[in-house]
Amino acid sequence: IRILFISGTVFIAIFFIAMVINTYDYILNDAKKNHQIQQMEMAKTAVSGISSYLSGLADDMRFLSDYPGVKKFDKKIIKTNADLLLDHYNDKIVKTIFVLDGEGRPVYYTGTNPPTTLYYSPDFDIKSLQNNVPRFFKIEPFYGSNIKSGLVFVMIMAFGGGGGYTGFIVSFDSLVHKYIVPLKLGEKDFAWIMDGGG
Repeated sequence: IRILFISGTVFIAIFFIAMVINTYDYILNDAKKNHQIQQMEMAKTAVSGISSYLSGLADDMRFLSDYPGVKKFDKKIIKTNADLLLDHYNDKIVKTIFVLDGEGRPVYYTGTNPPTTLYYSPDFDIKSLQNNVPRFFKIEPFYGSNIKSGLVFVMIMAFGGGGGYTGFIVSFDSLVHKYIVPLKLGEKDFAWIMDGGG
């Protein structure tokens, strides 16, 4: 009887330990799964925020381009409207707003001085732009006043059938800081951002 009692006690102890380990594994896996789902939902929210922000910029580019004075390259009207738009973006995401003539030469800019190489980059093929459809040019380091100030991309759009162009230089770093950093990634978590081309 004593052997049966000891055997039964050992069996119950092993069974209890196995149940505790099984329950622990189940709870741990469930917590990991819930964390992944939560992170995915937060990432979707970040993507939605970035998309909405860029869509708003595109609307503002159209708004600026639709001003008759902008289409006529009236510098006073361009200055007034571009300066007001830039002041509206007090989050430092939009570094520069610029207007180019039909040949791609700068007419006016406000904000951080854009590098002159911007307008002559082989990637900056403005002649292929469609009217009122924004296009994004690659992310690259920005050297405002010869000082590296982070990564930027250019968002530009033709107006007047290619008679002129409006564009924004957008701080990629600030966009990431506003929408991706709040995801609060853990040590083993990661996030990446891809453009429409992958």
